[in-house]
Amino acid sequence: MSARPSRASSVITGAFVLAGVVVLGLALRGVVQQPESDTAWVALLLGACLITWGVRFVRLPPDDDEGRTPESVLHEGSAVAPKTARPLALLTVVLAASGSYVVVRWFGQSVPAAVTTSLAFVAWRIVNWTVDRAVRRRTDRDDGSAGAAPSEG
Repeated sequence: MSARPSRASSVITGAFVLAGVVVLGLALRGVVQQPESDTAWVALLLGACLITWGVRFVRLPPDDDEGRTPESVLHEGSAVAPKTARPLALLTVVLAASGSYVVVRWFGQSVPAAVTTSLAFVAWRIVNWTVDRAVRRRTDRDDGSAGAAPSEG
């Protein structure tokens, strides 16, 4: 059984791959013209991340209404490549950090400002993951206790 990506997934992947090719082209031009440019070198990373993100996105297991997780889809012998959302999330952090660095430097800010902006995004993302995990644990704990009958004493 072959899992075919949806039209939306294909469009998203195409947009990211196209953007990555454009960024890589501009970054290569920048590296050739100014090899000492830190922004051009980080833009190379950004372009590669855009392309990789698009390819990884289209390879995610399908999310259907049956409540199956990506892991259960993979263990059922699905033709979908064994890729989960975790590498994509990590790649998203690298993509956003390199993108913020390039954008901040493009507007003429200093290297420390660009690095601070990138690190602030990464820190925000880590806090977001931590809060999501805590909310999920609390929800799971509340769901587990909701099924128990209240004790009357």
